[in-house]
Amino acid sequence: MKFYAEANDKSANLALKRRVSGPTSMDDYVAALDRALAVAGAEDVAHTRVTLPVGEAEQFRFRRTFADPGGAVTEEFVEYVVVGTSALRTTVYVVQFDLGSTSTDSTGSTAWSIMTTFRLL
Repeated sequence: MKFYAEANDKSANLALKRRVSGPTSMDDYVAALDRALAVAGAEDVAHTRVTLPVGEAEQFRFRRTFADPGGAVTEEFVEYVVVGTSALRTTVYVVQFDLGSTSTDSTGSTAWSIMTTFRLL
């Protein structure tokens, strides 16, 4: 699912992905995502474990540079990974905020505020 939000002269695209697989730990998924971001050319990748009302999550911050007819454009992303594991399967939720090329502290804190409302139904 993809969303677009705009307020106070700032905007962000939000994408929500859900993946179901065999049992996987948060640490294993985070390591795999870290490698995938490196292969995809993400820059300045940093991540940290955070606690949300839904439980433990990993917060990733990174940049990607895209070719554009007017020149290269670098966008900043904040991504949250929530992993739910049962005996037979793992459900991974990835919530990605594309903060654009003019990211500020307030856009990052807005992403955090939205994530504090994330619930599994």
